[in-house]
Amino acid sequence: MAFGKKKEEVAVQHRGGSVIEAGIEIYGERIIGNTSITVKGIVYSIFEIGADVIVDHEGYIEGNIACRNCVVKGKVVGNVSAAGHLTITDEGTIIGDIDCASLEVNRGGNFTGTCNKGRNIEVMHREKEEYEAAI
Repeated sequence: MAFGKKKEEVAVQHRGGSVIEAGIEIYGERIIGNTSITVKGIVYSIFEIGADVIVDHEGYIEGNIACRNCVVKGKVVGNVSAAGHLTITDEGTIIGDIDCASLEVNRGGNFTGTCNKGRNIEVMHREKEEYEAAI
């Protein structure tokens, strides 16, 4: 974990992809895709994104997130699984378990849950497939 002074730029930045704008509320079972997504609105759903997920300052997600990299500037209530890097900025909050290859929590960022850092992504995919096959 990295604690300390605020960085000027967050490593993951939105480059194309989709944006759920402020003022939009989405209620759904699953959001699936392979392009980056930025959430500025409110979403009650599970995210399965093969790219980056950014929860902007005004963004709120209630549901689990599985993605490549994740930046949380807003609030997430649910588990976050990032194959790569997860950043919780100085205004970000995650209430749920974290599973990622690397983690950065800026001063002021909040996290309540457990953290499994550095797990092999192949093991994570195999566990997911086994879980889905069981249900």
